[in-house]
Amino acid sequence: MTARGRAPVFGIGVDAVDVARFEAAARRRPRLVERLFDEVEVQYAGDGKNRWERLAARFAAKEAIVKAAGGFRGSAWRQIVVGGRVNQPPPVSVGGPLGEWMAAHHLTVLVSLTHERAVAIAVAVLQAASEAP
Repeated sequence: MTARGRAPVFGIGVDAVDVARFEAAARRRPRLVERLFDEVEVQYAGDGKNRWERLAARFAAKEAIVKAAGGFRGSAWRQIVVGGRVNQPPPVSVGGPLGEWMAAHHLTVLVSLTHERAVAIAVAVLQAASEAP
């Protein structure tokens, strides 16, 4: 911890996704959603009017996490899972080689998502648990 009691920041990532473009790509390639998202994410997105905004926001979060970490480090999209909660930060779990790398460096991830009809935006912050990785 730092002198102010905050964990040092290892990396920051941000990404924006055009919702209509994302939806069009997913409709052209039906297996795209299955390839990118875990069942938890698909279930949270549902089938309602916000489905594509929610999925686009989760994809933006995955991109932001990868950017904050400096790359995939051998992981797949489905190994980064961005859950959903109402009015709370989304729970995030990272598996595979990227998750192992984060654990070895004592890193946790914080994510903030926003979306509306046209765009979904995510910011990810990787925090170190201590000054020494």
